[in-house]
Amino acid sequence: MDFSTELKKRTAGVEEIIMNFLPAEEGYAKTIMSAMNYSVMAGGKRLRPLLMAETYKLFAVQDGNAPLVPQNPVLHRFMAAIEFIHNYSLVHDDILDHDEYRRGKKTTHAVYGDDMGLLAGDALLNYAFETAAGAFEAERVCEACMLLGLTNEAAYMQKIAQALQLLTKKAGIYGMIGGQTCDVEDEGKEITKEELDFIQEGKTGALIEAAMMVGAILAGASDEELMKVEAAASGIGRAFQIRDDILDVTGDESVLGKHVGSDQENNKVTYVTFEGLGKAEADVKSLSEDALLILNSFANTNDFLTETVQYLTTREM
Repeated sequence: MDFSTELKKRTAGVEEIIMNFLPAEEGYAKTIMSAMNYSVMAGGKRLRPLLMAETYKLFAVQDGNAPLVPQNPVLHRFMAAIEFIHNYSLVHDDILDHDEYRRGKKTTHAVYGDDMGLLAGDALLNYAFETAAGAFEAERVCEACMLLGLTNEAAYMQKIAQALQLLTKKAGIYGMIGGQTCDVEDEGKEITKEELDFIQEGKTGALIEAAMMVGAILAGASDEELMKVEAAASGIGRAFQIRDDILDVTGDESVLGKHVGSDQENNKVTYVTFEGLGKAEADVKSLSEDALLILNSFANTNDFLTETVQYLTTREM
């Protein structure tokens, strides 16, 4: 398997699903739809919905002819929802950090103004949960159960409710927003390593945990398996964020598509600040290896998921 080719194919499949859920740009409020769509269509790795789909494959029974992206319509709604949540956080981050470019393009607030940027972020967050809540519709639940070989639709409804509750918690004050709050408050201040860990676990790790755990839940993983997925996802999230910190020091702006050195310019303490580049690189390797040990311990394996984790923690962009 050529990983680069497979990644492009699967990312394209994920991209198609996300685009299918974007709102039509019409009516008196069409500017907000335009700003929302601009943010989402600006590109990106589609990491979180991709991880959700690949983790789903770890636990869902599939035959050899299964498509690259699972066809479960319930899963699709959560894949789109988590990407909308991620993009809303980026829109607001760019306003807070006064960043004019992301992924090599003008940021949403740079194009639409700060006021519309704030509203676009708010709209994406609300639209994410509107999209996810649509998973409860009877026709979609029925189709999902058929794909999974389940007969108890009421029980699967409970799985959807569990997934939605998890997504809201990981995106909220006990997850991403909690981490972002400390990140904003601590800018320019001396903080402890423990507080930095809390920030990175919330700001970056929480949505990666949500992505992988929701995928596992919707595929029918047990509570014990779900705890293992959370532990693996936590390690992946930490490794991913530390790699980001490293790239802010060593990265190439033409490859990254964003300004390098912004952490230092904004007086942000990072993992590299505490540990140095060498230790940071070693810890990324250790965290990713521990996560892979967990992911490869399940009854089913997913070679592409393994390679994705390795790619994410060694990437140059």
